[in-house]
Amino acid sequence: MAHTELAWQWPARPSRSHFKDDVSKCDTQVLIIGGGGAGLAVAACLRSEGVDHILLDKSVEPGEVWRYRYDRLHLHHPTDQMHLPYMPFPPNVGEWVSKDELADYMLCYARLMHVNWRGGMEVLDVRPSCTQGGPSDAYRWKVVARPVGGATEFTFRACHVLFCLGPTGSLPRIPEVSGSYEGLALHSGRYKTAKALGLGEGACVLVVGFGNSAVEVTYDLVEQGCAPTILIRSPKPLVTRSAFRLFYDWRPWMLMWCKYIPFGFVAIPFLLVVLELYFKFDLWWRYGNMSHFGIESQGGSVLLRFITFCIEPRKGFLTKRFISKYQPPTCVDGTFGGDRGSIMQLVRDGIVRVRTTPLSNFAGGKTLAFESDGDVDEEEYDAIIWCTGFNTGFGANLVNVPRMSADMKKGLAQTMPFSESPADPGLWLCVGGFEFTRNGAISLAHRLARSSLGLRAKPWPYLETGALGPIIRIPKITAVIHVIAVSLLCSALLPRSWLW
Repeated sequence: MAHTELAWQWPARPSRSHFKDDVSKCDTQVLIIGGGGAGLAVAACLRSEGVDHILLDKSVEPGEVWRYRYDRLHLHHPTDQMHLPYMPFPPNVGEWVSKDELADYMLCYARLMHVNWRGGMEVLDVRPSCTQGGPSDAYRWKVVARPVGGATEFTFRACHVLFCLGPTGSLPRIPEVSGSYEGLALHSGRYKTAKALGLGEGACVLVVGFGNSAVEVTYDLVEQGCAPTILIRSPKPLVTRSAFRLFYDWRPWMLMWCKYIPFGFVAIPFLLVVLELYFKFDLWWRYGNMSHFGIESQGGSVLLRFITFCIEPRKGFLTKRFISKYQPPTCVDGTFGGDRGSIMQLVRDGIVRVRTTPLSNFAGGKTLAFESDGDVDEEEYDAIIWCTGFNTGFGANLVNVPRMSADMKKGLAQTMPFSESPADPGLWLCVGGFEFTRNGAISLAHRLARSSLGLRAKPWPYLETGALGPIIRIPKITAVIHVIAVSLLCSALLPRSWLW
């Protein structure tokens, strides 16, 4: 499928009726639950492989969930590295794609890739289609779903069920704090702008957290004349946007080096160390030591945490660490020109305050109590914005599947992202943000095509590398180059009597 040429300008916005074709069809080879970036990517790759599919999602149309996020939201990875398979972003999109541009992209992507989208559906149950020892069924799994807010249930049958879950979950995570608070308190998932909330000049706002959302919300509060205070609960991995961009600029060259240079992969750890040192130096050179302001960068390697997802063992604990513990680096500078510097500079200039003492309880009215060296420090705030992320893992993402057995959930939890559950054949997991979806979706779609179509599946130009995970794909040409290099090396170094 040559879809790339279609992406250089936005197609006409498709109507919602476009995604309701053939609604009576409920039997398919692959049923995809979740219509985010991962679900759309896998659906497009399955269409390219010739595999029938149906995609279920609670949103009525693709990308809808992004339209309700805060207005300043931009993805924190370069646009040229974030596109889905077969379709890059058009050139009129800036270096950092906004949430509305991303929603439009996902909507047009679903149309151009002919995704069989069934929106406005919530999944109620996932179960085997036949009992153990009973008659076999070509469709191994049954999925019960119904329209959001409706009563009519639909039963879908599929050979494979694929859970496409985002790495950040879907339910806001808000810490439990005792006491009563009469001010405005909401999660960043419901935040739009300070003006929309009625927060005007001089309003004291506590922003809890120091991730990318907290930084962007703080920028918006400053632009509206508010007096924000950031509550930093623990050190975060910090980078500047320009330095992190350098990693994406180097990555294609590193991949080409590994592909065509014999044993070129040996140099990759050294290049990553150089990048890591540059991250730390760039942060220090721009802003100096910020620890006396309460801002500390988390120790360890930023890049190692970022790429661990690619090379983890199949059933290792690193999978669980990625799903439940992974923290993306916080970019301390903004996404476009009106940011008045970075969050570091705003803190240095006294425009933004920083607190590191934990929140103890609500002390009544608009007063908050903080723990400070055994004492209680109280301050009044007009609003609290919880930038504390979303619940991750299966408890949050499969909240609409209460009857799904614990064994099935455990089998999926032990599965490496982009792999099949070892406990329940036919159940697949796809967990990944936009930066990992493209390679993982292509590999996963081919494996599903081989399972569904057998010999009719398209040839695969990569070697099977289960030990390295599904995202690391070794081209066959790379294997041939290394075989030739090893042969030449052996013939040059070993005695001829050993070779013959």
